[in-house]
Amino acid sequence: MNTQLTPHWRPNHSRKRVPEAHGEAGDTLIEILIAMVVLALAVVAMLTAFGAAIASSSVHTSLTSMDTVLRTASEEATVQIPAITQACEPDSAVQFTLPSSYTASVTNPTYWNTSNDSWSSACIPSAAQQFTVTVTSNGTTASLSTIVGDTQPTTSSGSGGTAAKLVFVQNPGGGIGGYALYPQPVLEFETASGSPVGSDLAPITLTITPVTGSGTLTNCSASPVGVDIYFTGCTISTAGTYTMTATATDAGVALSATTNTNIIVIAGASG
Repeated sequence: MNTQLTPHWRPNHSRKRVPEAHGEAGDTLIEILIAMVVLALAVVAMLTAFGAAIASSSVHTSLTSMDTVLRTASEEATVQIPAITQACEPDSAVQFTLPSSYTASVTNPTYWNTSNDSWSSACIPSAAQQFTVTVTSNGTTASLSTIVGDTQPTTSSGSGGTAAKLVFVQNPGGGIGGYALYPQPVLEFETASGSPVGSDLAPITLTITPVTGSGTLTNCSASPVGVDIYFTGCTISTAGTYTMTATATDAGVALSATTNTNIIVIAGASG
């Protein structure tokens, strides 16, 4: 008997593996660590830049305050030096009113000797004087050299006539809130044609109008020098932007003048 074996068909259960798409695969630990390092470096860079910006802003504010205080100290010295020179007192007699963290001194005084047209270290009463104002704050020092001209007031009496207008011949500068402005205002009475009326001594009143801020004007003192009226000590109490107006009444005629530039007052540095 012949037996014939018939082969049975068997399905092939083996399947070809299809590779997974890269986007479907999860991130490895190494990739996560690399991403964290990159993020950390970016955060450090941003924090460093932010800190540098803050430091730069602080330095700028400090330098601005130093410059304003230096000019204020120079103005105070300039006002006091003529009387000190006339009496040949030491320049250490100059009194300063500055923010608490600042100190100031006057150094290197020299006097103009008209006999040989040169500067002399020996005091010459009423001579022009050259000196240096030095301001120090928290280890930072700044200096400004100044010359005070003839310390004797001019005897010019102007052209005479009737005052028709009041004029700022020097606009007041800015300063620090609560401290003297620099420079201080200088005014002049003039005729309608613009000639100075040096004999006019009508009292002048100064007021300020805020553009921003709410400060008040105090401590102004006026002194006639020749044909001009020099003010000293003018102080605006708080930071802001202001204009100044001068008023006077001469022979029954009301006169006024307003600054053509703004007065910028900044807040003083703390400490």
